[in-house]
Amino acid sequence: MKLENGNLIVKRPYKEVYKTEDGIVKVFEPTHPKSAVFNEALNTVRVEETGLEIPKLKEVVQIDGKWSLVIEYKD
Repeated sequence: MKLENGNLIVKRPYKEVYKTEDGIVKVFEPTHPKSAVFNEALNTVRVEETGLEIPKLKEVVQIDGKWSLVIEYKD
């Protein structure tokens, strides 16, 4: 997965969000609690299960030692 500054959508103190060939990737800082990352993933999946048309969570991975969420990209 290639993360480049040109693909950076937003930068916050605790995360950076990129558009990649795999979808939207939220990369959380190592100081951001792991439980918060997994809670966001769980909440996203719960909303998916209601049938609302939202971008689906594809995976939770570590990128360069940082927890990350990969979400499908929808135009």
